[in-house]
Amino acid sequence: MEVFPNILLVGATRKHLGKTHLICSLLEHFTSEKRVNAVKFITYYDGDDAYHGSELEPLSANFDIREETNISGKKDSSAMLRSGASKVLVVRSKVEHMRDAFLNLRGLLDVNIPVIVESNSLRSIIEPGIFVMLRPEELTDTKNSATRVFDEADIVICMNKSRFDDIVSLIELTDKGWKKNENRKD
Repeated sequence: MEVFPNILLVGATRKHLGKTHLICSLLEHFTSEKRVNAVKFITYYDGDDAYHGSELEPLSANFDIREETNISGKKDSSAMLRSGASKVLVVRSKVEHMRDAFLNLRGLLDVNIPVIVESNSLRSIIEPGIFVMLRPEELTDTKNSATRVFDEADIVICMNKSRFDDIVSLIELTDKGWKKNENRKD
């Protein structure tokens, strides 16, 4: 599996746990130091429709990629742009075409600019610098995509007990990519 130290991957066991809020907090923190891109990577699984919210529109191709340019919009991708991301891309892919979608995505991003990606499924085909998994206090109604990669998480955050500032302090951005803040005392 290929390693991408410049990718910080954020996933969650279910909807409405604060993935976008966390990503926006990370962007606000780290874009004061350097440019950071963001990606919302949506994977379409059969029977997984309930987990995709307003981003779920029919996918006529195997995957599509669009750049978010609407800074005042209501979608998660607009919030990422408002929070300081240099570029925000939205990828929608059928599960069996995730690898092709990721290869195309890589061609649209500068490899020298760190990126924060919202996705569970992408962890099954890449190894990011850090994979953060958000979960509720009670592990119920877990998405299948989260179950498949939960054990791969570098940091698991119980959202009922954590503040976003605390989570941001767990992460460092170095010249070599994203990593856990080893100086943090928990």
